[in-house]
Amino acid sequence: MRLFAFCGIAGPDSFRSTLEACGITTTGFRAFADHHFYTPDCICSLLDNARNSGAAGLVTTEKDMVKLPSVFPPDMPLVVLPVTLQFGDDFNGFLTDSLAPYLQQ
Repeated sequence: MRLFAFCGIAGPDSFRSTLEACGITTTGFRAFADHHFYTPDCICSLLDNARNSGAAGLVTTEKDMVKLPSVFPPDMPLVVLPVTLQFGDDFNGFLTDSLAPYLQQ
């Protein structure tokens, strides 16, 4: 599914890179300032951008999704890319080593 991507986060390039790493094909990308407030005009503009770029829908972050209306037109659905934080196997050792100097005082 070809998607038009947008976000209003501090590091929009990281979102774009994540989409690429997930194999998501984007037809365009629009970055807004962090904590962007999505007005009806802004949403109409995004829908126009998506349609004009040949996208089958839009994709955004979970952070942005909560600021958007719950219903998008059926011909232009909104997809949300979930992001989870996972610590590597060596995280506990890193944390213990980092805190050790402060715990031995």
